[in-house]
Amino acid sequence: MRLAIISMILLTLIAVVSAENSCVECHKSVSAFTPEEMRFNEIRKEHLERGVSCSLECHEDLLSRLAMSNYAQWKSSKHAVSGVTCDKCHGGNPEAKDKDGAHVGVLRSSDPDSPIYYLNLPSTCGKCHEKQLSEFSLSEHYRKLERVELAPTCSTCHRPHTFDIPEATEIARICQNCHNENIGANPEVPNKAQELLKQSLELKAVVNKMKAEGKDGENVKKAEQILNAFPVTWHEFNLERLEAEIDAVKSLIGIEKETKPTPGFEAIILSIALLAALLIRRAVK
Repeated sequence: MRLAIISMILLTLIAVVSAENSCVECHKSVSAFTPEEMRFNEIRKEHLERGVSCSLECHEDLLSRLAMSNYAQWKSSKHAVSGVTCDKCHGGNPEAKDKDGAHVGVLRSSDPDSPIYYLNLPSTCGKCHEKQLSEFSLSEHYRKLERVELAPTCSTCHRPHTFDIPEATEIARICQNCHNENIGANPEVPNKAQELLKQSLELKAVVNKMKAEGKDGENVKKAEQILNAFPVTWHEFNLERLEAEIDAVKSLIGIEKETKPTPGFEAIILSIALLAALLIRRAVK
């Protein structure tokens, strides 16, 4: 009898652990996990199998970074400096004197009627960022968001409440959430996107230097216009267009366009060298 009770308890515990871990097992194949996230999923599975629970001892630094309140994040953001308050995104009535009145119309982000529901974010953000929305609406990202409801939205790149603009060095990591070997969605995109953004910043520094030296002719002004618009046109995520704009800037300020090496050229040279060596060896014999 005691053995039967112990067996039932063990089976119940296994069922609970399996239920808690089922998200990873299902979403591992369908969600856009980055390689780093996949590594942590494997660690979590190993912890569960060994009965090891998460603790502050291991994750204290990570938890302290994540523990910062939404208000604290917003307070240090450009939105706060510009006077863009919570109600502009979440709704509600900031003039109300009581809690219920202040939260009238405020919905959870998981509610499809909420202005911060991921499908509604472009129109919500676009109320202020009209040019960015105009470019984003031309993108394949936007079309997929409307068509299959599974694509990047504003918060994919711009973290909620901090609303920071990603650095050039962060772009590849962000793009890899979807553009990776596991998902199979153009895995070459992250590095190419990061390189284009990096080049745009480098070229802007060159243009600024030229202007400081008094070289502010018509071509330099045109190059500056293209580069100043780059953060907006970026939102179409059309890498061919962005690459063409980078090349146009280089041409305007007199920088030679880099010629791409012929694929496999080094391999061809090596093969010819090996073949020549083989023929010489046979001739000697």
